[in-house]
Amino acid sequence: MEETKTNFTLLCITSDAEVKVNVEKILNQNYSNHNFVYASDGIEAVISIEAHTPDLFILDFEMPTYDRALVIKEIVSLNKIDTTIGISTRSEETTSRLPYNVAKPIKSEEFCLELNRMIKTLNFPVDVFAQARASFFC
Repeated sequence: MEETKTNFTLLCITSDAEVKVNVEKILNQNYSNHNFVYASDGIEAVISIEAHTPDLFILDFEMPTYDRALVIKEIVSLNKIDTTIGISTRSEETTSRLPYNVAKPIKSEEFCLELNRMIKTLNFPVDVFAQARASFFC
């Protein structure tokens, strides 16, 4: 059986300082081998995606002057949409297109559950998710 990838780069995209602090704290407490990258808006996110090629994404849906579609398009171009957690105030219509979702305020247990499920997918070849991705994003 293949081991789950334990070292990863996670890009947290949010303008909410509390979300950033909570995500960073949870990662530092529970995941020893990771890189944390932060972007406060869509433009910073695209620059960070190009510079760091993250494995995982935390994407807040409530940001001022934020082009969520641009960031999702960039994530899809890397075949990484299946490694994205959407963060919302539990509005199902905003998160339904992403495979993993958590609500604000972020609870450590719920976040870790979704993140652990997502980390396991890092070992799968990209084409395993191609058909599901196509049904949502094409």
